[in-house]
Amino acid sequence: MKKIFLIVFITSVLVSCVETSISPQINNLTILNDSIQKAPAALFQFIIDFSDDNGLTKYRVRVEDDFPNARLHDAPWYFEEDYEISGLNVTENHAIELPYPDLEHGRYRLDVIVQDIDLLESSESQYFFIYE
Repeated sequence: MKKIFLIVFITSVLVSCVETSISPQINNLTILNDSIQKAPAALFQFIIDFSDDNGLTKYRVRVEDDFPNARLHDAPWYFEEDYEISGLNVTENHAIELPYPDLEHGRYRLDVIVQDIDLLESSESQYFFIYE
């Protein structure tokens, strides 16, 4: 009986000492201009707000077309870039210059993937439009 009690006690102590990490959060992803006219020097702008319980390390921004037959046209646009961050709460502002004239009008998808120091990830997607 003493051995069983001792085993249960040691197991409960070990389990309570293990830290569990929560995945990072994308608290807010706001596209500032969700309908953009295709023109020289046009900008796609958005704001992202992240948080985590242990610490953030990086995030990825990806933009790709999301309309039928886009890859068959002459100028599909694809953007992907990684950014380093640190801290528990981070807000980032982005402005991406659109590659005029190599850009098609249509619906595009913005993907944001954030990673914390425990290598856990979260993501969110939103859509915007480019028109002639």
